[in-house]
Amino acid sequence: MSAQPSSFIPVTGFPGIREQRFPLNLGEALPRVERIWTVAKGSNWDPVTDIPWSQLDLGKYTPEELYAARVFWSRRAWSEYTGLAESPTVLLRFAFEGGRPGMIKLALATKFMDEAKHIEASYLMAEKLGGYLPEPPEGAPRKRLVAGLRERGMNPDYTPEAVLACWHCVSEYFAVEIFRVRYHHTTDPVARAVLGRILADEVRHIGMGWEYLAYRLPQVSDEVRENVRTAMIDVIENIELGGFHSSSNVNEEQDLFARLDLVVAKAGLGAAPPEIEHEAFVSTLAEIRSKAAQLGIDLPEYTL
Repeated sequence: MSAQPSSFIPVTGFPGIREQRFPLNLGEALPRVERIWTVAKGSNWDPVTDIPWSQLDLGKYTPEELYAARVFWSRRAWSEYTGLAESPTVLLRFAFEGGRPGMIKLALATKFMDEAKHIEASYLMAEKLGGYLPEPPEGAPRKRLVAGLRERGMNPDYTPEAVLACWHCVSEYFAVEIFRVRYHHTTDPVARAVLGRILADEVRHIGMGWEYLAYRLPQVSDEVRENVRTAMIDVIENIELGGFHSSSNVNEEQDLFARLDLVVAKAGLGAAPPEIEHEAFVSTLAEIRSKAAQLGIDLPEYTL
């Protein structure tokens, strides 16, 4: 990447990352991000009291369905835990490297509580179904549960714009659209309520990502734009196509999560059938490519 100004101060523990706090632009206008920030400030919900837990009727489901759903919702908690690490990592990059508007940093800060609520809601759902699983069952593909956020987020080879694009414009875009089809397919009222709450938060997250890129990319060099492109491709190919948010792109006969997700989908407890999730994945990828192209980022086509 291009040379950093000499006024940057090295950040202990993160080789290659340097801090330039000033100029600290707190008044620079980003109207659409400011609207997201305003909505986020008023978006308070409590996983303990705002989900209709009393409506969960376990007698409607078989032991196989309940076990599959326990794994599914435990996995949601494990995956959301990635977001709990992601949020401060992205914010740190923006806070360390100066010249970015304060409004995007304020909006990013709201994700901390959102991700914590998503973890708690998923954990409670698994508990209600018979018990949260603190780790994947034997035979589960653990590598699909690790997104490598820290390796990217605090890697000086990734600009802050690339870090934001990775997670808010690619990974969380897939999360939103997969959650959307799951919400519409799910028949259990409690599972549906949890999905709906998480979905509403995630929509804000992708909104702030695309709005910031639309603001920032016209100001940056071709080198930074190429860095954003490379980062987005990395997450598409090495995280999302590997099944991080959906099992629909993996071989269900060989993948424990995919087999259990199918059971959960048939029971209406939170997943959607693989063909529906796959269709959502393909259409989401097309939308990401289209939105990126509007910002001058040319992403490759994929045959899925």
